[in-house]
Amino acid sequence: MSKPQATDLFWLTWCDEELRQGRTVQIRAHGLSMFPQIWPGAMLSIFRKDVRSLKVDDWILFRRKDHFVAHRLIEVLHQKELIGYAQGDANFFRDEPITIDNYVGVVEAINGRKKSMRRINKWFRLGFSILVWSYRQPRRIMSKLKQFFKSAKPRF
Repeated sequence: MSKPQATDLFWLTWCDEELRQGRTVQIRAHGLSMFPQIWPGAMLSIFRKDVRSLKVDDWILFRRKDHFVAHRLIEVLHQKELIGYAQGDANFFRDEPITIDNYVGVVEAINGRKKSMRRINKWFRLGFSILVWSYRQPRRIMSKLKQFFKSAKPRF
């Protein structure tokens, strides 16, 4: 993973400060972990919600290293610093624990419309995950092969 740029850190900090002051922030979605609920390129409206009022199925925004992640809250614990666990609708595994330190806010709307809270069918999720895997895996293999052949020195 590349080193975060100063501008990335600036925008992450700015968004976090705006949310803490009670303002709504719009962020463009990237990736497929919440597909088909959130499409890549969709504008997400985020607002800060009190941690104690979070409940299962809320779509939360949290900070992971040098970027934000929007996933569905699947387990609420409210134990000291630990809020709970989240998971992308198209992912098989839950994310790392969500703490008060990395919690940012809640997704309020997608492309200006209030979001739908319904979960996707587990069979659709399985089929989509297989489709995404079958797309990503050959690309990863080809990338590794290119790296290998570029680094191999010819023997004469």
